[in-house]
Amino acid sequence: MIRDTLLYLGVRALNGIMALSTLAIMTRVLSPSEYGQYALGVSVVSSGGAVLLQWLSTAYSRFHSDQEGRADSALVSTTLQIWRALALALGVLASIAAAFGPHLGVSPTYVLAVGAGIVTMSLFTLQLQFASARAEPLRYGRLTVIRGASFIGLAAPICYLFPDATLAMLAFALAAFLACLLSGLPAWPRAPINGGLARQLFSYGTPQMLTFFCIALLDTGDRFIIASWHGTAAVAAYAAGSDLGQQTLGVLLGVVYLSGFSRAVRAWEQEEHSNVKQILQTMATAQLMMAGAACAVVFGLAPSLASLVFGGNLAAQAALIMPWIALATALAAIRGYLLDIPFQLQKRPGIPLRIIAFMALLNWSGNLYLVPNYGALGAAKVAAFVMLVGLLISYGLGRKAGLTPALGLDALKVLVCTAVTTQMHEVVSPAQAPTLGFLSLTVQAIAGCLLFVLLALLLNVGQLRRQVFDRLQRRML
Repeated sequence: MIRDTLLYLGVRALNGIMALSTLAIMTRVLSPSEYGQYALGVSVVSSGGAVLLQWLSTAYSRFHSDQEGRADSALVSTTLQIWRALALALGVLASIAAAFGPHLGVSPTYVLAVGAGIVTMSLFTLQLQFASARAEPLRYGRLTVIRGASFIGLAAPICYLFPDATLAMLAFALAAFLACLLSGLPAWPRAPINGGLARQLFSYGTPQMLTFFCIALLDTGDRFIIASWHGTAAVAAYAAGSDLGQQTLGVLLGVVYLSGFSRAVRAWEQEEHSNVKQILQTMATAQLMMAGAACAVVFGLAPSLASLVFGGNLAAQAALIMPWIALATALAAIRGYLLDIPFQLQKRPGIPLRIIAFMALLNWSGNLYLVPNYGALGAAKVAAFVMLVGLLISYGLGRKAGLTPALGLDALKVLVCTAVTTQMHEVVSPAQAPTLGFLSLTVQAIAGCLLFVLLALLLNVGQLRRQVFDRLQRRML
């Protein structure tokens, strides 16, 4: 698991650099209003793809471990055939929606670009799921790197010359398609669809559509509420800060999930329940430490990070909300990438659905109360509170199910490490933080991470001292 984690981490680190570069470029070449409209389009792509097509990817991942050789080829073939039918239906819906665009004050071309983005990103996500389920981190990396590089190569010059949200969305859609094409698409199926496999995929996956719908309400509803009260320009700083958190914290914790989930599924199918608990414990330690160290960097260096990454029009506003967004992202990632795994293994999707539905209701209520008066900062605080509530509920139910490891003491230790490291950042550069250059910021961030690790060793988070000692002992023998 450690080897695959490091491979995925290397891939995600490279992708993170490209994602940060994309944020830096797009927040500079687009005005706040255009960037806000672009961010809303990306939100629709993410939400629409999740609700309509993401269930297919998760269903394939769940049943992949049961298939081998020709059986897996049949599963891939069936999955692609279902995707093709759904993509065609979505294209028709996008064309109809584009016809009504002018009546809603939206460009038909923009609507079509968003529809194309949903289709191509769903295919891209499906290819990622194939690579992840088969434990192919190199192919996973190739897909993501090509997509990131393609988007930068397309969007940067186009939006520099013609700063327009529609053109940015077209580049977004085309980059996902190029990544799939250049990474090698599986042979398109010609045989009749396998009815038995299709029923399995539908029976497991389609109930998750409601879950993904609630996730969409939870993840993107705040942006549309902000836009409705304060305009698309007000969305820009919030979206930029949220995307930065997702491309750093979300990516880090997702790496552990990618490397550990397939192993947990195999252990569960082989009824090795003690091994499942050990895998989840290892994942928990890694995720808690990554989340704590990353949050400490954002808490202590938010003005510097915002000044370095974002354009001058967004940096000051983004810096105010980044600590809250970082906390919300960490809590959401730990819940989704760790605490919901027992329910996935037990094939009980109804539990996460009810949790997320409650969180979505709480999130919308909080946003409708705070956003009119407090704008993006109010939305960020609501997000952090809602994610904490969801995490606690998921943790309690997982403990009751008997699979989630006890995390209370380790979480408390990580909080101590985070608080001390954050204080170090604030003491070292309280006044200079907004003007720290790239080199100074990098050095201070690395120093903070090293301090965090030393504190974690001192407090023995997740039996870390024993793990380090055992690893050193094996290397010496």
